[in-house]
Amino acid sequence: MSVKVSQPANLDKPPEVNKIDLDIGNIAVLSDGVGTADYMIEAMFNILPNVFRQLIIDALEEPLREKIEIEVRKIVDIEDIIEKHLP
Repeated sequence: MSVKVSQPANLDKPPEVNKIDLDIGNIAVLSDGVGTADYMIEAMFNILPNVFRQLIIDALEEPLREKIEIEVRKIVDIEDIIEKHLP
């Protein structure tokens, strides 16, 4: 996952998360104890999410971007950082 954050030159405006790249690996489900239905359950839950992986990522990116932006705004105080580095 990578996140691109920018701070406008106007320090009255908070930092913004401009871009988020989210990547997820394979989604897998293991089933044990159901007998021959194990194969059907595993196939259904292991193939379908991987087919729709990009849709899942697209659905997660915006809410995740908003949450990250909220946390960045809590943590980063750009005025304080500038004051510490000024002579």
